[in-house]
Amino acid sequence: MFKKLFFLIILSSIFLFSQEWQWVHPYPTGVNLRGIWFFNPDVGIVCGDAGVIMKTTDGGQTWTKINSQTYRNLHDIHFINQNKGFIVGDSALILITEDGGNTWTRRQITPYYHFLAIDFPNADTGFLCGYQGKIYRTTNGGNSFASRPSGITEILYDVSFSPNNGRIGYICGYNGTILKTTNGGDSWQTLNSGTTIAFFTINFPENPNIGYVAGDYGQIRKTTNGGQTWQAKASGTINPIKSIKFLNNNVGFYCGNNGTLRKTTNGGDNWTPINLPITVNLNKIFILDENNIFICGDNGIILKSNDGGENWQILTNFVAFNNWLSISFPNRNTGFVCGGLSPAGMRTNNGENWEPMDMNNSSFIVYALYFINDVNGSACGDAHDAQLYLAYTQDGGYSWTRTPSPPNPPPDTFPKYDLHFPSASVGYACGDRGTVIKTTNGGRSWSSISSAGTGRNFSVFFVDNNTGFVGGSAGIYKTTNGGSSWSRVYDAQVFDIFFINSQVGYACGEAGKIYKTVNGGTNWTTIQTPATRNLNALFFINNTGYAVGDMGIVLKTTDGTNWQLEPIPFKGNLNDIWMINEEEVFICGDNGAILKRLPVAIKEAKEKKIIIKEKISQNALLYDVTGKIVNKPKKGIYFIKEKKVRKIIIF
Repeated sequence: MFKKLFFLIILSSIFLFSQEWQWVHPYPTGVNLRGIWFFNPDVGIVCGDAGVIMKTTDGGQTWTKINSQTYRNLHDIHFINQNKGFIVGDSALILITEDGGNTWTRRQITPYYHFLAIDFPNADTGFLCGYQGKIYRTTNGGNSFASRPSGITEILYDVSFSPNNGRIGYICGYNGTILKTTNGGDSWQTLNSGTTIAFFTINFPENPNIGYVAGDYGQIRKTTNGGQTWQAKASGTINPIKSIKFLNNNVGFYCGNNGTLRKTTNGGDNWTPINLPITVNLNKIFILDENNIFICGDNGIILKSNDGGENWQILTNFVAFNNWLSISFPNRNTGFVCGGLSPAGMRTNNGENWEPMDMNNSSFIVYALYFINDVNGSACGDAHDAQLYLAYTQDGGYSWTRTPSPPNPPPDTFPKYDLHFPSASVGYACGDRGTVIKTTNGGRSWSSISSAGTGRNFSVFFVDNNTGFVGGSAGIYKTTNGGSSWSRVYDAQVFDIFFINSQVGYACGEAGKIYKTVNGGTNWTTIQTPATRNLNALFFINNTGYAVGDMGIVLKTTDGTNWQLEPIPFKGNLNDIWMINEEEVFICGDNGAILKRLPVAIKEAKEKKIIIKEKISQNALLYDVTGKIVNKPKKGIYFIKEKKVRKIIIF
């Protein structure tokens, strides 16, 4: 690949070559975004789950990930000027920036209750609220925060002070809670809202007398007398309203679950629906001025309007928010996922940009796919009425041909959850009631073979055309004669099986359990891991392996015995994994999630360096400063890992 001479700069001992999980779909992130702030139409910041903070300087066309130093969920953001701002999150976390959001420092308050909202009526005075009725106040611009009594223990979701009025403010929360202070937060009184529904959002746009509160079941209430009375307003929706914001006392917007967005121009008396091409939950509105409005929501969605809400641009790059159940990469650049409905799958030619893949499945769920090379692949799943879906492609996923089910009656025609090809022609699929089916012509047709038990089989793996394993609710089964007969070799529910060779194999299952065999499945031992959630899939290359599971669990091992948790910017369920090599790993999961693990740039290095000349081997992997593999480098700084030695290259 790279045969010419280059200058190599090898840094001294504190050269750090770290790893990081990056979002590839949706892009730039797929986490639920909960806080948004814009300084002007070009420069803005969002924050959300798993410690995600991103900044844009071009109106949201591109986003830069900011190091938050945490993987806790972040719920709200507020700036008191162009430089100083605050983010609040889970476990009483406060993040503070002094440089416009480029860097953040942590401030921890105890006890560790979640903070959900923050508001500063002026540069000195600010308020936080959250779980257990907790309210905190600062009077010195955030240098310190002190607890203030609320008199209640309900969850407090939002806080609002009118601009430049640090004396009168309001907080809303669970069970119809509305609180008011008239003395700058020294004390708070409970107002009568007339309901027990949860209020998630409150806004007093111009003065402390006229304000709005909204929440569950599309409920909106308005006060014109400082909260003494609240009048119900017809919202036009029954979806929970997550955010209500007004430009002034007449013009306002609310957003909520299932892509709900509406606008009023008469103080909330009437709300006009705004139709969006998405159905994800919308969590927060930020009104910059009469023209520029921004919204963030679940699955990384960011919306922008520059004409007062008449037209909206989606700033997030995505194809579908399906629950991806299976992933396959026959080579480094060509990859496939499947799992959801319309589209049932996606494909990529570069590992980054994805396109929908019509799998000829109508409204069926495709549970698994497997590619033996970049053009030939097979898939299995669930057709309507609990029938079997089988299909194959010969053109890299651009078109799929349905394969007839085996000619046997049920249960052989029941859905299949996994498939594996030990060779180009021979493949196996497993599913309900212990059923296993087999192909000998690359998935063009399938035939029934002996069942592996009577339970639901989730995983199949063959070390060669005849020797293989099936795992599921009734344990692990083994065959040595191509599925003509099966014997149970281990009694434990497992969700995935992977063998490194004919003797060494692994399985994963409930409550973070991993099982290992070193004698071809005759005996299995349980390996304790730091995980407590279900593990859904695992993959090995040599002794390096990964396992993924529910609630964003990722485990890594380099010896098959000791496993460590790897933090990732996602807390949804992860369903499958594929390793390109020991450095590059793809994982997929719920809500359209696809993430990739790559080496990233140097964190720290001494000034002393040695300059040498040498050739780069054909098999060396070259990375740019973002961790992406580069095939045709231009002038710049790159990183290389060659024979386990890590170096910097300057072209």
